[in-house]
Amino acid sequence: MNSQISRESVHERIDPQWFYDYATFSGMFRHYAAKSLEVEFQRDANDFHRRLYLIGLYREEYSAYEDIGAFLSAFLRWIKGTIDFPISEILSYKPSKVVLSKFFENFSICSSNQLYTALDFDSWITPHWNDSHPEINIEKVLHKSCEFIFNDCHKNQRKYGIRAYNKIKHGLLFVPSGNKYKSESPDAPAMIFNNELNASDPYILWAITMDDNNLAQKTRVIEFVQKTLRVFASLYLIHRYPDYLVKIGIEPPEKIFNLPTMSSCKRFMKEITLKE
Repeated sequence: MNSQISRESVHERIDPQWFYDYATFSGMFRHYAAKSLEVEFQRDANDFHRRLYLIGLYREEYSAYEDIGAFLSAFLRWIKGTIDFPISEILSYKPSKVVLSKFFENFSICSSNQLYTALDFDSWITPHWNDSHPEINIEKVLHKSCEFIFNDCHKNQRKYGIRAYNKIKHGLLFVPSGNKYKSESPDAPAMIFNNELNASDPYILWAITMDDNNLAQKTRVIEFVQKTLRVFASLYLIHRYPDYLVKIGIEPPEKIFNLPTMSSCKRFMKEITLKE
């Protein structure tokens, strides 16, 4: 990029393009990776593959929590007026900010309804939404998404879970069975940490349950998070950059969800709408 071009003009140009690419392509990656791992596991569902499958799912689940933190931080800071373009926060976002409990505390968000209000989602819903998607209750979709992020992701993300994710992410200090290292540990994949609280027992083993229910639950979390963030990205584009969408042939802008690559998001929103 030309150094003579202002940062603001660069952000102004890439902000809509990046969120469009996230909604229609890159936002699918974690779910694609999880499904690919599932297919590989189901081809030969032996114990060895189950352990590798679990490690892969765990990595994608905690990466998805990082994605949540980056998106929410970007949108909330934009709404508060501390940044002009969410892409600037996405580009500078640090994984150390991934702890959702601290994130919500910093933004004084104590419930899913407060998250919905803080994101100012009511202003993102265009008056013409029902003309394009009468079968989708977008307000309900956004409320349910906020509930899932605040109630499920917030609670599922744990202190040692984050430390375990960092071990997996860097490809170090995860083992196929904690039981080989400590007899009281279950026979399941585990991470090894330094024990900063007990000098007489220098290491902590963090084992991950690898039963079918846990595998399925992690897959659901990854899928829900990625589709939710793709919906957020799309609505942001409709709300802020309708002219950009029209320029690339999406008119009215709400019809971004009619693109073939957005079909899974559209089904996702329909399912939430129909759910009691």
